[in-house]
Amino acid sequence: MDSLNIYVLLIVLKNVIYYLIPEAFFNGASFGKMLLSIRISNQDESKVSVLKLILRLTIKVLTGLFIPLYLVGFITSKKQAIHDLITGTVVINKNDKNELK
Repeated sequence: MDSLNIYVLLIVLKNVIYYLIPEAFFNGASFGKMLLSIRISNQDESKVSVLKLILRLTIKVLTGLFIPLYLVGFITSKKQAIHDLITGTVVINKNDKNELK
């Protein structure tokens, strides 16, 4: 296994451990989101499926290669990044379920 493959594997493992597993099992919240009392939900505030979380994370990683795509979050009304717009998810404040972040 060459160093590029090892690097890609480490990036995938980091994203699965830090984002996917907690978001799938802790009601849409990674460790950082838990500290900020926010979580990912569907537009109707329902729980996001694991398949949608995988798609969201994949898009997030791919769009992360293009920094201007992250700027979309500053101009949308709900401050949604590209991965949220494509997957139909939002980040909400857990303390105020009616307030979309």
